[in-house]
Amino acid sequence: MQNAMTRAAGSACPAGRGGPAAFVAPARGGGSVPIYATPKALACLLRTLAGEGAPMRVAVTSQGRDLSSEVDRRFGRAKCFVVVDTESGDFTAADNSQNFNAPQGAGIQAGKNVVDLGVEAVITGHVGPKAWATLQAGGVAIYTGATGTVADAIEQFKAGKLERSSEADVEGHWV
Repeated sequence: MQNAMTRAAGSACPAGRGGPAAFVAPARGGGSVPIYATPKALACLLRTLAGEGAPMRVAVTSQGRDLSSEVDRRFGRAKCFVVVDTESGDFTAADNSQNFNAPQGAGIQAGKNVVDLGVEAVITGHVGPKAWATLQAGGVAIYTGATGTVADAIEQFKAGKLERSSEADVEGHWV
């Protein structure tokens, strides 16, 4: 069980949001150990342990409203977010134009909007420090370095070609 849990912890499973759920896992040498996780993280862990992968809803920064639109390399000032279900391929678009010309706070507001969309991850070209902190606080995993169309970015994500960001990769007010 330890190897499977270690493997799952390194997967694309997000930290999730919501209150923690507890379950009991076997301990070495007998007995049991309580493990705490958010409901989303627990569901993802169980899917991973079952070998089912981790279907999720992800937001991709985009210059347009569909899968053929180019990825917008800027998070906070992206034209919109295309929200994609990685299992079914269904998608919707969420407008972000109110942040396009914002003199400041675009990353924070865009981060809040993405958290409110209820996605588990965001895929973008780059993310600044305030947006990164907002997304992290909201339990949204951040993947940077995406290129091409939204559909290309989803394929890059599913193929494991995008790295989960451990920090912002550009300064604030990056253009």
